[in-house]
Amino acid sequence: MICKYKLMPKSVFLCCYTQPMAGNCNKTAKYTVMTTVIISAILYSDVILVGRFLPVDITMPVITLFIQGIPEAISLYALFFVLLGMKLEWRKIVPLGAGLAAAAYLLRLLPLVPGESMIILIFLNAAAFSCLTRQHSYTRVLFTVVAGTAILALLEALSGTISFQLLHTNAVVAKQHPLLWSLLGLPQVVALFIITLGIYRYQHLYKAKLASDGVLTPPDA
Repeated sequence: MICKYKLMPKSVFLCCYTQPMAGNCNKTAKYTVMTTVIISAILYSDVILVGRFLPVDITMPVITLFIQGIPEAISLYALFFVLLGMKLEWRKIVPLGAGLAAAAYLLRLLPLVPGESMIILIFLNAAAFSCLTRQHSYTRVLFTVVAGTAILALLEALSGTISFQLLHTNAVVAKQHPLLWSLLGLPQVVALFIITLGIYRYQHLYKAKLASDGVLTPPDA
């Protein structure tokens, strides 16, 4: 069913992410992802340049992989599913998240700097997600991965700032204690799960409202 674009803007956004063949959604997604990638490249280039001239250690302790890395990756993939208007299929999300965490762990063992590994993971995630779902164009998936990663980065910055202030410490000191470093990453994981479930709930309520108005077909149970 083609969305009716006379609706309010947010319903157009919902249309683009729930019905891929609707109107000019593909063209809109392409322009949006181009803009997002350009902005992200500018931001990440600054991180890469800083990493080139500062001794930044990006390796991940094994304990961090299991306590923070895997749960964080699972929550991130759940967000990708929700942003694409898909059901939360945990049988797919959990192995994808574990694979993402393992890839991130291995990339951090390579002689890379902050920013480089993140960019590699973004494109790997987009490629893996596109091959798995085959329901959305690569540009839409790439935009979703960039947007989800940006949300996680923002939560990580906020969580880290608050945690360091409360504990009167900093990232350099905290990273010398792997268990503490791992536990400090859990608040952002919880926050990401809450945001994901909130968006998922809103989507169902909003689609149900549109269905009752005869605009969209009722969402699957």
